[in-house]
Order: sequence, then structure tokens, then C-alpha cells
Amino acid sequence: MSVTDAAIAVLDTDGTLIDSDYRHGLAWYRALRSGVETCAVWRLHRRPIVRGGDQLVTAVRGEELERRVGDRARKQQGTDVDALLEKLAPPRVARDLLVAPRERGHWLMPAGSGRQRPVEGPPQRPVEGF
Repeated sequence: MSVTDAAIAVLDTDGTLIDSDYRHGLAWYRALRSGVETCAVWRLHRRPIVRGGDQLVTAVRGEELERRVGDRARKQQGTDVDALLEKLAPPRVARDLLVAPRERGHWLMPAGSGRQRPVEGPPQRPVEGF
């Protein structure tokens, strides 16, 4: 059976199936702090985190900070969040939801609305590591 013949399950992982929002907030805190700006983590975690990195700095501290450190903060946040997410393990229910489509013979395509990260190859039927 080819990928075009099989049902494909697309699951939103980042922030939905796997709760990564706190780690994103912590990475933004570190990134802004490296630019000599301190902002409470709860302010970063609460509402602006859903905006996206292109809008977050302005939403939290305004246009002046965006001009001063925006690009550098986004780059640093990307590095920090990657390291934090590597240590994140999905809860048992997430594992079950990821394994169930495979057990039914479907292809699985994890997806997220955040920054694109490299993905190797096409969707895979086996979900190794879960």
C-alpha cells in the first residue's frame, strides 16, 4: 500500500497533544533576558504566546524593543526552545493517540503550527520511540 492509498492521520502535537507552551514561554524569557530585557514568564506564557514570534516582542514590550532586539530574540528563542523540547516527553494519553492510527494501518503525520523544524522523509507508518 502506498502513502496515496492509505488513510493519513494528521495530529497537532506542539502545544495541543504535547503541552509545550510553558517551554515556549521559558525560551522567550531567556531570549529577552539575553537582550537585557526582563519580562515575567507568566506574561509570556499567558496570551502573547499564541501570536507567533513575529508579533510576540511587540505585544509584550512594544515597537521600540522589537526594533532593538526582535530579530536576535527570535533567533535565541528558537535555539532555546529546541533544547527544551528535546527533553519533553508526551503524556501517556498522547502516546496512545499517536499509536492508535498506526495500529489501524494508517500513516501518521505529526504537525504543529509553530516554527518549522526539519522533518526527515515522508509520513511513516511506524511510530518509533513511543
